Parts: sequence; C-alpha cells; structure tokens
Amino acid sequence: IHVHFDPGCQTLDAEHLLQYARTRATQGSDFDRARRQQEVLSAMQQRLVSLEGVGNLITQAPTLWDELSDSFTTDLTLQEIISLATLVQRIPRDNIRFGVIDNLYVTFGTTATGDQVLFPNYNAIRQLVQQVFNPPDADMSEADLRSRALAEDTTIAVFNDTDTAGLAGQTRDWLASKGITVDQVGNTAQPSNNQTVIRDYGGSHIWTARYLAALMGLPSDRIQPGADGLIAEGVAVIAGTDVQPILAGG
Repeated sequence: IHVHFDPGCQTLDAEHLLQYARTRATQGSDFDRARRQQEVLSAMQQRLVSLEGVGNLITQAPTLWDELSDSFTTDLTLQEIISLATLVQRIPRDNIRFGVIDNLYVTFGTTATGDQVLFPNYNAIRQLVQQVFNPPDADMSEADLRSRALAEDTTIAVFNDTDTAGLAGQTRDWLASKGITVDQVGNTAQPSNNQTVIRDYGGSHIWTARYLAALMGLPSDRIQPGADGLIAEGVAVIAGTDVQPILAGG
C-alpha cells in the first residue's frame, strides 16, 4: 500500500489517520511511528476538549459503545468513560508530557543467531521516565539549580558540532565567566550543524544538565541522553549553529 500525505496541517478521516499513525515507511521507522502515534493522541485530546468534541462524544457514545463493545474489554461503565472524557477537557495542555524511546535510548546490535535487535540504555530510559512522570520543578530558581548541580560534582565537556572552528573554546570561556569549570573541549567526529544541545552521559546528572540549559536559555527538550560515546560519564554541551547568538546574548 502506498501512503502519501501533503505537507501542512490537515484533517484526516479514520482510514488516513490510521495510516499516518501506523506506517513504518519513514527514515526513523518504528521510532517515527511511536512519535506520530503520540501526535495522534495529542490531536485527539485537543479535538475532545473542544465544546463540539465533547458534545459529539456524549451524543454518540451510546451508539459507539454498542457497535464496538465486542472489540475491547473494560471494567468501566459508559458513564464513567464519559466522565473521564469530560475530566480530560479540564487538563491544561502544558500538563501533558510525552516521551519516545528512540535511537538515543538504545544500542543497535546483533544476536548470536544473527537477529538484529535493540539493546536498551537503562540509564537513559530511567532519565526519560523521570522527565515525563516526575520532572524537576520548572519554577526552580537558577540559584537552586546551581546548588544541586554543584552537589552532583559532574565532569563537564564542550564539543563543537559545526564547521565553524573555535566554538568549543568560545563556549568554554563563556561558561568559565559564569563560574562553570569545563574539563574537556573537542570536536564531534562528523559535525551535524544542528542546534545546541546538552547531553547527559550516564543518566545521573540531570541537575547539571538543567543548570547548563538554564544558563544558555535552552528549553528542556534540548537536554538529551548521551549515547554517542563522546565521553564516558558526565555532561557535554554540544555547541551547534546557534551557539554564537547564545553566547553573545548572555
């Protein structure tokens, strides 16, 4: 089956929505599919919280219940399901978090029998679970973040991930002006020329990563697990194409 979607925001019918959620014919394969499925859940939630969505649900729920009851098992009553749906309407979007286990959280490998498998990076996955279900307080002051970061006593490295020479050293000097000691500087093997990110190698340096992100004005989604082996343990600032404006701004 050939699946095609034009770029841009679209309203999909059930068949095309399922195709969008289930196809694996993309560069990221299963990883992309997991992310798209979460996009679909988010879009369904947004549709539901609209007045039209809740009204349609309440009106059509008895019919849907009768038509689909042979396709699922639940100990909830229809009224309880409707009550949960109306409760979802009151959940702020900012309070809903998603996380996807992608190539940053696994190692590709082959078994003794030749099967291609993914080996989980448990430290990175635990960090993802922490960020989704029990994230650090977003309102924590910079001073509190610094105190917790210092308590971790973490090794900090800076790597230039661009084709512009000298960015790692510039970033190190900027961090030093903020009282941050950088233990190592270098370049990535193959510059990606992407945006600046913070990577936590080992999965146990979340406060250091958050403090560095706060200093540089980076959003929380720029904090990633370290899975590329640049350093064995610690936190690395991967300086990207946007790092010079960041340094100039602060």
